[in-house]
Amino acid sequence: MENDKPRPFMQALLNEKKISEDYDFAIFNYFTKITDLFEKTSGMLSMLFNKRKIHKNIPVDELSNLLFSQATITLRNYDSIILIAHSMGGLVSKSFILKSLEASSTRVKLYLSLAVPHNGSDLALFGKAILNNPQIKDLTSLGERIDELNRDWISRSSVLPETIYYQGTYDDVVPKTSSVAYDAREYNVVYSDDDHFSILDHKSDNNVVVSSVIKEITELKTQGDSTNKYDIFLAAAMAGLNKEDYIPFKSWITATMIPKLKQLGYKSIYYAGEDKNTNKDFSSPKYAFERDEGALNLSRNYILLYPSKVLSSVFIELGLAL
Repeated sequence: MENDKPRPFMQALLNEKKISEDYDFAIFNYFTKITDLFEKTSGMLSMLFNKRKIHKNIPVDELSNLLFSQATITLRNYDSIILIAHSMGGLVSKSFILKSLEASSTRVKLYLSLAVPHNGSDLALFGKAILNNPQIKDLTSLGERIDELNRDWISRSSVLPETIYYQGTYDDVVPKTSSVAYDAREYNVVYSDDDHFSILDHKSDNNVVVSSVIKEITELKTQGDSTNKYDIFLAAAMAGLNKEDYIPFKSWITATMIPKLKQLGYKSIYYAGEDKNTNKDFSSPKYAFERDEGALNLSRNYILLYPSKVLSSVFIELGLAL
């Protein structure tokens, strides 16, 4: 916000009748400074809930904790959230989404990532050498926190919100190899004729970034308010099988069962064993249950394939489905 007025990027969204009538806007506000001597407000994701400044740089994780609390309390009556994030704000948003999934399931249905350094920024390497700033350290290429976020993002791929990545052709802050996250899903990338900051400008109606954001938001609304992401949650209860039984059972599922379901019109099928070549590839029971519970909440139908030996967790899933 600038002088209590929306920035041009946000104003462009507010001017779109299909968006302003159907959505409320919230801005998460956080403080950042480059050195101990000169204060500088952050970019696009300097946002809303209150105007109180935090006069201290804090790490991305702590910022996402603040966002988590704000969203949990202030947005408690909203079932669907769209996150639009720029630069470091995208890492805060990414961490927030993962924290939401850890707690239960995320209400974020769409995540729009504008020039976000998902794999770090080379400029942060220089900044880390001269500044005692935890945010700069978080942005360091190949940094520990960046690596953790990427690993968690990939491991939670089945329950992540739809994500669109926006890349500025002339961005000297976030390399092209960093503006798109390591993502195990199919995803879209929008390329714009912008640098790291002009990607937020809105000077004409044919601005590709603004036009794309409007398109994605309105299409999400057109798809309806259904929270279903999968037509079928396919529970195969395979983790308890021995090697001799596992391979033929999985082969039957992938070669026969899933194609048959798709022939019947069920296009999106969640099957946790799809990328598991052996029963040893499955996650720990606790994490697997958290992941599957999130997918189950996003599924329209539930099918249990009951082999000769199952683990008790499958009955918990069945109970939740019922």
